[in-house]
Amino acid sequence: MDRLEGKTAVVTGAASGIGLGMTEAFANRGMRVVMADIEEGPLQAEAKRLSEANFHVTPSVTDVSSADDMRTLLEMATENYGAVQVLCNNAGVGGGGGAIWESTENDWQWVMSVNFEGVLNGLRASMRLRASPRVFTSTFRHAMPISA
Repeated sequence: MDRLEGKTAVVTGAASGIGLGMTEAFANRGMRVVMADIEEGPLQAEAKRLSEANFHVTPSVTDVSSADDMRTLLEMATENYGAVQVLCNNAGVGGGGGAIWESTENDWQWVMSVNFEGVLNGLRASMRLRASPRVFTSTFRHAMPISA
């Protein structure tokens, strides 16, 4: 994809860190960016900051571990902007921060629901819409391109 101007990206985990960096990079190239994050306060603050800088961003409070939320997110993006050219499954969480053997089953269920199922939910939602975005996944310190 040589020209990004006027195209649409959906970025999860967009309120901070790598997701915010991707959002800013895409917006700087003239893309419309749908910013998805579960943290409403930081999401709204960053979307406002970027909008005030004349970037075209749309915030969406989204729980990537919910297949329904991801489907709603991608449906909204498609209805508002047409085709989604880039999907960044970026949202990710770390464990409890302690020793791995001290992590509870609930800690691991949370990590897997966001870092693994969240990616699957994004891929499934985009395929169900018959969308064919370029997909990039970067969760929990690992990054891998899913499609070219």
